[in-house]
Parts: sequence; structure tokens; C-alpha cells
Amino acid sequence: MGVRNLRTAVGILALALGAWGPIPQSEPPIQDRVPHFETEVTKLRGLGFSKPVKADIMTKDQFRTFLRKEVDRDMPADKARLYARGLAKFGVIPKDLDLREALVRLTLDATAAFYDPDTKELKVLSPGPGEPPVGFDALKKAGIDLEGAVLVHELTHAAQDQAFDLSTLPLDTGDDDDLSLALRSLVEGDASAVGWKYAFRGQFDAVIGLVDEGYKSGELPGEAGKLPAYLRLTLTFPYGYGTEFVLACVRKKGGALSAASDLFKDMPLSSEQILHPEKYLGERDDPIQVTLPDLSRLLGPEWKETFRNVHGEYSIRLILREFESRKLSPIDVRRAAEGWGGDGYAVLEDSRGRTAYVWYTTWDTDRDAAEFYEAYTLALQKKYDKPLDGPAPSGPSRWATGDTRVSCELRGRDVLVLDGVGEDVLAKTQAIWAGTAKKAKTTFERVHRKSEPPLPGNPDKRDGPREFSIGN
Repeated sequence: MGVRNLRTAVGILALALGAWGPIPQSEPPIQDRVPHFETEVTKLRGLGFSKPVKADIMTKDQFRTFLRKEVDRDMPADKARLYARGLAKFGVIPKDLDLREALVRLTLDATAAFYDPDTKELKVLSPGPGEPPVGFDALKKAGIDLEGAVLVHELTHAAQDQAFDLSTLPLDTGDDDDLSLALRSLVEGDASAVGWKYAFRGQFDAVIGLVDEGYKSGELPGEAGKLPAYLRLTLTFPYGYGTEFVLACVRKKGGALSAASDLFKDMPLSSEQILHPEKYLGERDDPIQVTLPDLSRLLGPEWKETFRNVHGEYSIRLILREFESRKLSPIDVRRAAEGWGGDGYAVLEDSRGRTAYVWYTTWDTDRDAAEFYEAYTLALQKKYDKPLDGPAPSGPSRWATGDTRVSCELRGRDVLVLDGVGEDVLAKTQAIWAGTAKKAKTTFERVHRKSEPPLPGNPDKRDGPREFSIGN
């Protein structure tokens, strides 16, 4: 939702080893060091460079200004308000969180470098006066070239871009965050594997698991570490789980990192495939695209649909995580999110300013659906402090929350949730069931920018995303 809509795939540098932030610059100038590290990328990854990559230094103040411009462009205040209300309604951020400021802070405190596929430039951030990165000297004494690892990571993005045209990937579709997360996980997992392979060399296999676990923890330096877990964990997912996914795939093909190029010809389509590489490598478990009916038309003038999107397995895990309890343990949360087949949700606002959502999920088996239904019913009880006797033996579980209503209903492999609605919407539940369409999703459409002609065979999608990859 709001997190990944900043046209950015934000990465966190050396998360498993400490909070590093910007890297102190050594001589010679950054541009003069690029050819050496391009050679390292080619040796490690098997990708060449058809054109040289421009590189320069950016100060932290310049980067802050850059980020604010990105947020102003991609998430104006009105849009941010809608996204924030949607996230808050699902219970993953506080209602009073300034989402625009959170996105800036999320990036600013943990950034080392980034590559921009639009400008084809690599920027390395320099620390401000009196901001020496903690622990950098210790790594250097241990023989780990962290600055080199950062450059290798970002130059891997440049090589990816030249070979596979990153700017055409739907990295921020705005209506399928789960697809965007899967694609970012490939792009960042590949670059992270190459960067850490350069850093650790012969110790790579022994160390990379610890690095990945650090990313997966969602721990961040500075003020970013105080932000809601949903934002932090969504941010770091591509670097921990993405690296694990890429390595699982290349090991299946002999272990050479050059085998990752095959993944760009047949890309993962869901966070489920990233979390469970066997669902990509073995019998392919592609997602089901769930399309809700036109709710604004169905529900009448009282309700307005503000946006719709897809959660996917990982976000469902994070949503349930917010409501863990004695009855809903971390193991229950993970089990309930597994077996995901597909989902789609729409956020609504009514004429009184109330926020609601309609969320349709479909699962691999009846049992998977029942596990999610039971877990989400428990989550809703904790969310509203409205205990039930348990899931209804037949029909939907429903209860009142002030002047709104909540419904959670299981039918076979599908679950429909309505949260924050009125009796008028509950009366349309059957129409929502009947009007929702499902179909297999086996591919995606690439995008292109206004200055480019449409891609052959693709619809005229313009103003494509700027991938903004930071750190290793």
C-alpha cells in the first residue's frame, strides 16, 4: 500500500551487522573506482556492462531533500491520508501516524547508496560532519570491504538494468503490492547476494544466513527503528527473504550466481513464492487474481471506494502478527498465512468520514481457508476487544463495533471480510460474493515512461516506476 508506492525499493545496509548508515569516502574519487568494481560484478555475477555507469557522492542533507521531493511527487497529502487510513483500519499503523514523514525517515536513517534506472546514475551517500558510521572500522580491520560491497551491490543493479531494463518492471503498481514485493525481492536479492559474496568471499556460505536473519528481523538504525513493525518488515523483506530465494534458485542450477539471470526471464509473482521457493521451483503455485465488483456502484452514493490492492502471504502474516495473543501464537500466525491462493481488498470511506474495507481471500484448500478464518476471527476480536464464543458454526461471524459492523465469513476455500461497514453494506454481502471474479495470474504487464513508445504486445502504460534501491 503506502510503503511501496514511493517508487522506491529501499534497502538497508549491513542490517545484520550493525547500523552503518552512510559510508565514509576514501580516495580515489568514487567515479575512478567504478571500473574496478564493474569488473568484480562481471566476475561474480556474469553480467557485463554495455555502457559505463556514472557515480557521484550525495550528502545526507541532499538525500533528505531528494526524498521529500519524491514523497511530494508520488504521495501528495490527500493520497497519503487515504493510504494511512487504510493501513490504520487494518491495524498495522497508528491512526495518527504521519505516513509521508515516516516514509522519509524509514529511508533516511539506513541508507548507504542507490542506483536510479531513470538517470542511470549511482549515488553513494557521505556522512555529515560528526557522523562517523558506528562499527565501520571494526569491519575494515576484519578484512571486510563494506564500501566495496555497497558499490558491487549498486553496480549489480546497473548491470541488471542494462540487461533486463528495470525501469519497465511494475515495482510500484499501486494495485498489486504483493507482485511488486516479489519483483523487488528478485532484484534486491540478486544484488544482495553479489554484494555479500564480494564482501565475505570464501566465508559467504557460512555467514549469509546470519545476514539474512538480520534483515528479516526488521531492526533498523536511528529513528527508523521506532517506526511500526509493518513498515520496517515490509521494507527489509526483499533483502532477507529475497536473497534466500535467489540463492535457493541458483543452488538448484549448480550454485553459480550467473544462474540468477534465468530468474529475470521467468520472474516470481508473489511473496508466497519468495517465502517458499519450492512453489516457484517445483510445481508452480502461481497466485489467483481476485477482482472485487465495483463497490462504489454496488453500495450506492453513501460509500466511495478510495483504493484497492493485494496483500499476499507476507502482508497477511504481518497483519495477523499485530494481534498475536495467547490464542493466536506466532506459529498460528505463520500457519494461517500459509496456503494463500490470492486476495484482493478495497478501502472505502462513507459520507461521515468513516473508513472500512472489503477483503476477499482465496486459499489452496478448505483447511487453509479455515485456518485463516479462525485466526482472523481471533485477530478481529482482539482488535475490537469484542470476544465471541468462537467462529460461528454456520454463516458469518458478525458483531457490532460502535456504530459500524464487522463480518468474517468462510465459504469453502474463500473468506470474505467486511470491517467498519454499516448494516446497509452487510445487506449486500451476497452480491459481493457473487460479483467477485477469480482467475489464474501467470504473468504481468511491463510499464514504460512517457518518453518511450509502448512495448510490443503491452497496453499503453506510461510513467513507469523509478526503482530506487539503497544499500546492500
